Amino acid sequence: GGQFLAASPDAVVIDVGGTTTDIGRVQDGRGFLRSGGLRINERQIAVDGLDMATFGLGGDSRFRLAGLRRYHFANERTLPFCRAAGRYPGFDLASYAAAAKEILHFGDPDLLEACALDEYRLERVSGAQPSRSQSASGNGLSTPQALIVAALSKGPRRIRALAQELELPHFGWELAELIRRRIAIRIALTPTDVYTAQGFTPAFPRAEARAALALYADCLDLPTDDFMAELADVIRHQATALLLDFLAGFDPPLAPEDPHLLRLVELLLREPSNSSDSSDLDKPDKSKDPGDRLELHPGQPVVLVGAGSPVLFHRLPTSLAARVVIPAEGDVANAVGAITSRFLLRENVSIEPTKTGGVELFDHHGKQPFETLEDALAHARTWLRGQLLERAAALGLHSPKVELREQIVEDYADFSRRTRKELVIARVEALVSGMPE
Repeated sequence: GGQFLAASPDAVVIDVGGTTTDIGRVQDGRGFLRSGGLRINERQIAVDGLDMATFGLGGDSRFRLAGLRRYHFANERTLPFCRAAGRYPGFDLASYAAAAKEILHFGDPDLLEACALDEYRLERVSGAQPSRSQSASGNGLSTPQALIVAALSKGPRRIRALAQELELPHFGWELAELIRRRIAIRIALTPTDVYTAQGFTPAFPRAEARAALALYADCLDLPTDDFMAELADVIRHQATALLLDFLAGFDPPLAPEDPHLLRLVELLLREPSNSSDSSDLDKPDKSKDPGDRLELHPGQPVVLVGAGSPVLFHRLPTSLAARVVIPAEGDVANAVGAITSRFLLRENVSIEPTKTGGVELFDHHGKQPFETLEDALAHARTWLRGQLLERAAALGLHSPKVELREQIVEDYADFSRRTRKELVIARVEALVSGMPE
């Protein structure tokens, strides 16, 4: 969908949702297959598939304190503060902030987090009012979990206050299990709160987002505007790192905290110096040295689709920003893709030499012997074409287009005082594409 809206046969498409950023590559109008494994965060999964990667950064990622004045947004699904009031009518951020004032001096932003029942699962756990003597409730909850659900049925609660009230053993683990099962949801500061407070997401109340940021800023003893600017930079660095990691194709993938990746992002985000500024001529500043900057040129459009990506990736490095395309209909790119995508059928065979002469052709039915490579290739072309056209007809594809790709790998072999090229393997792949009638 992103490639179609960008009107370019090649593209890097970025889609941001609530919990993840998905980055994929399109070549020649179709999803590009990657051999060697899919990417999920910094892990390589041993399953071939589309050349795409999924990273745990989205609009609902959880704010975390990584050290003194060091922040990041973690791969944990949370509900933004600016959306909590809309989902839970009894949740008032002003009253919540007033009740939390007494714990601000601890300087621990985790103390500000709340939790609530996930409204999409309320029916599943409704009516759970257990006593402490119950061993388990009838809906698959342990007794401690049922007690937490019963307390949250009255509305969102600050997590630490709820733990002190219930005095349950292993409260943190029990709540984490409810969150994992999507029965409860954590309410915390997120990129959505940051960008809503800055006015980039008008769908959510800006005053609520700014109040949440002010609460966290007070906890960290920082001015609200300074804290908001720092978080915007954190999001920019994290988003740039994801895109850089994908485009550069590091093997193995770099972890988000890898110092090499952090240094590359720093160089990417460093703005060029203004050589006409005479006031800086006598100031030796390495950051002004153009040699300490890095540019990244993907060679194809970077297409931002979905509601979140134009916000999360709106401050890309200068060299990348020039290639960014934000389609007017990008928020419905998923539907556009479903309509415009062509069916693509693939089949392939391999041909290998035998010790006694001749070759063998391998497909998913087995193997067949042939006297020469030419005979095997001719059979492969005919068989692959017939197989895929038959499948295309069964799917009702209109005017299917057939493509054949061949690869012959040869290497030199030494046969007692003479050297010649010998066949190692040949591969033939057929592709049929078409649209349903």
